[in-house]
Amino acid sequence: MKRLAFAKVTPWVQKGIGGVILVGITAGLLGHATLLRTVPPANSRLEQAPPRVELHFNEGIEEIFNGVKVLNRNGLPVHSAQATLSRNRRELSVALKDNIPNGIYTVSWRATSSDGHQIGGNFGFSVGEEFQASEMVAGQPETGENWPSFSMAVTRWLYFLGMMIFVGGFTFGALILVPVIKHPELEIPAEVLTAMRRPFLRFFSWSWVVLLVTAIFNLLFKAAAMADSTLLGAANRDILTAVISSSQYGRMWGVGMVLILVSGILFWLYRNIWTAPQDTSKSALLLYLGTALGALLLFTVSNSGHAAAVTEWKAVALGSDVLHLMATAIWVGGLVYLVLLMRSLSAAEPPLRAQLLGEVIPRFSRMAQFCVLTIVLTGAYTAWIHIPSWSAFVTTGYGWTLLTKIFLVLPLLAIGAVNLLVIKPQLRKSLLEQGEKALEATFGVLKRFRPLVQVEVVLGVVILLVVTVLTNLSPAATATSGGPSLVSNRTDFDITLLIEPNQVGHNQVQVLVKDQEGNSVDLENVLLDVMMTDMDMPWQRLEATLQEDGSYRTEAVLGMAGNWRVNVRVMEKGSSEQQTAVFDNYLP
Repeated sequence: MKRLAFAKVTPWVQKGIGGVILVGITAGLLGHATLLRTVPPANSRLEQAPPRVELHFNEGIEEIFNGVKVLNRNGLPVHSAQATLSRNRRELSVALKDNIPNGIYTVSWRATSSDGHQIGGNFGFSVGEEFQASEMVAGQPETGENWPSFSMAVTRWLYFLGMMIFVGGFTFGALILVPVIKHPELEIPAEVLTAMRRPFLRFFSWSWVVLLVTAIFNLLFKAAAMADSTLLGAANRDILTAVISSSQYGRMWGVGMVLILVSGILFWLYRNIWTAPQDTSKSALLLYLGTALGALLLFTVSNSGHAAAVTEWKAVALGSDVLHLMATAIWVGGLVYLVLLMRSLSAAEPPLRAQLLGEVIPRFSRMAQFCVLTIVLTGAYTAWIHIPSWSAFVTTGYGWTLLTKIFLVLPLLAIGAVNLLVIKPQLRKSLLEQGEKALEATFGVLKRFRPLVQVEVVLGVVILLVVTVLTNLSPAATATSGGPSLVSNRTDFDITLLIEPNQVGHNQVQVLVKDQEGNSVDLENVLLDVMMTDMDMPWQRLEATLQEDGSYRTEAVLGMAGNWRVNVRVMEKGSSEQQTAVFDNYLP
């Protein structure tokens, strides 16, 4: 009876109720805005830069918590103002700076739907043709190597040199100088202490000044490269702020600069405290604190270099690199102070000079042994993760430069072996004996030892120059045009991802899906979520299409160098379950 009664309700009432229901359903559906199109289109190639970037939505979006960023390949903004919303609230746009250069650009956007949901994404486009990636065919290898300019190389070399000498000064003072000065069997006159102190502190001071000045110029060089600007143009507050706040290098540079300044204060305190042997306990504490800050400073260098780009066992790679740098600073920096100390003792009485050097040289030799072992082991590990094959040593600039470093280290190791196996035993033997002949034998050993140490210093300085070049080259593992073939078998299928040419710009992405028997799988769809993990950027959703060879392909603009993550989502036909394989890829 109730159903019959309802059937007799007038038609206009039925329509009214249906309209209310339809409006409610429609309001719920339209509450989540959808991006319809962009200007320029995603993955497009343009001959000229557009004046604006526009995003068009299917419905109005809220006026708050919206934004559009247009970034160059180094992650710096090229838009000139905040994003603006049209009157109908369906178009979000941002103006670009005038005369932006040809290159690859990434648009990262966020918007707020009328229902309060945050939506966002990113896409890329290119201005001018940097390279073609339309065919999945490997052409001539492109090394992608970035050889530094002369001025940048010199600045970077002086930066490394200043850092090694400054950090090495803390360790040499803490582990060698202070223990020798407070040795109970050595009575060192005040004038000899002054002679030992003066060149040590002077060189220590200059190394800090060099480190501070070159750190500032390093930031300017990096900012100029990232902003496609001149060195003078990079001395701009907006550019420098963007580099320091938005890039891994900039953040590590900021932390490193704080450490440099704090270490300078520690050194100033040490310089004012160390005036007599009885003050060695306080000065030793400051030196150990300086050594710890030096290790943290070296960590900031490693965390903004090649080690930071390693995707697997990253903590191990960073730790290995820091140990490598620390061992180099203790050894090479210590050699500099050892030469200075030997010169400063030339005016001391011969017996005292023999006693002091008889304490210093064995201590330094023991310290150098640990440093050499650390350098060899960590250097071998670094070569293993950055050199994919033996042929890469002679087919890439990174490989050739690393070979040069190895050939320079070999004579350094040989000299260290001579000092350890020949000089040190002879010195110990002569010091145990008494008399004029024993003293003459001691100085004969020291006379042979001094030029060997000077050669070690020269070789160490040259090796740091080679290291400067290495830091500006792409590792051999990522220096070729062929992209990585990444395989995941953590799903029911073996999924292979191939990115060509794996460079900043337009890339072809190929997905191969096989079952456990190696047969092709009939898939409903293949979706890829692509994200730049080094920056706060939303996912880019791509759909790969089936090709005649059974693979799935799509094109993606990867707008900047660094670490990218690709989630490959596959669904088998007739199945409602979607499976995901996660790939981490480094873009040189």
